[in-house]
Amino acid sequence: MTLGKMSYAEIARAEVYIAALQHPGRGFMAYDRRRPAPSGDPDGAILGGIVPTIASLAGNNKEMSLGNLPAGYVLQVGDYLGFSYGSSPERHALHRVVSLEVVADELGVTPVFEVTPHIRPGASIGSAVRLIRPACKAIIVPDSFDPGTNARRITEGMKFRFKQTLR
Repeated sequence: MTLGKMSYAEIARAEVYIAALQHPGRGFMAYDRRRPAPSGDPDGAILGGIVPTIASLAGNNKEMSLGNLPAGYVLQVGDYLGFSYGSSPERHALHRVVSLEVVADELGVTPVFEVTPHIRPGASIGSAVRLIRPACKAIIVPDSFDPGTNARRITEGMKFRFKQTLR
């Protein structure tokens, strides 16, 4: 994660948040800003306020179907989807569609399609699915923080690495 050019005041806020996130057990939600929504609905307008759900889970832990979608809604290879599973603590799954094209039928249900990575135990039928800004829980990789460079009261290039966590 590389932050853009910031004033000293902006950097002061960013540094505090980053320092707080470096404490053990602290995490944040991260999503791919390049692809925050399905390819066929890049601004989420087609989905609107509809909340899709898991309609089925295959026994092979790599296939599923979704329900409660607009009829004809399309998911394409590479599109992200996320959902919460388990409890105490709740975990956050982030998957990508592997199948070339998945189209919801007139009832808003998709055929079974493949996702990656495999679906972990604890996922359940009926769970809400996020297609707009689906996120994973992430932590900052220790010793990866770089404060960037300062010039003329502007800091540029502040960055850190992060990785998904299941805790």
